Amino acid sequence: MNLHDFIFSNERRYRLTRHITFWLCWIIFAGCVQLTGYTPMTWKQIVIFQSVRVLTRLPLHLIFCYFTVYFLVPRFIQKGRYKQFVFFFLLSFLLLLEISYLWFFYAGNAITSVLNSTALWSPFVTKFFSYYSCINFTGPIPACCLMLTIKYYKDWYKKQKQSEILT
Repeated sequence: MNLHDFIFSNERRYRLTRHITFWLCWIIFAGCVQLTGYTPMTWKQIVIFQSVRVLTRLPLHLIFCYFTVYFLVPRFIQKGRYKQFVFFFLLSFLLLLEISYLWFFYAGNAITSVLNSTALWSPFVTKFFSYYSCINFTGPIPACCLMLTIKYYKDWYKKQKQSEILT
């Protein structure tokens, strides 16, 4: 397998490998970026907490990103139905915010208590961090934008190569 086939091939095995590689890189990136700010915990507790946090949030990221990239964009953006896209995107984002809040409220406090940390969060702090985690640099919005960027660059490159072949 060469790099060109890995990036531009439509074969199922390359596609699956590309997606797994993207999400593994995203997990490592998100875990490394967020290794700060939990002062009541030791470094070992911080690493465990962030690893569990990133991995448990991953299903939310996957669902939101794939729903946006492979359902909303082709059905609305590519057909010029921008108002419907905005409506469904905002609706899915609000749903994501609420699910994220529930996760932070129940799982986040459970993880910190298992780690014998005193960093239990109040409902306001939990809501703030759950919402912030959806829009910060490691949230699903940037992941979705990165996926779209890669996907449309790949499509543009393929079209350029096809037009070069035709001329």
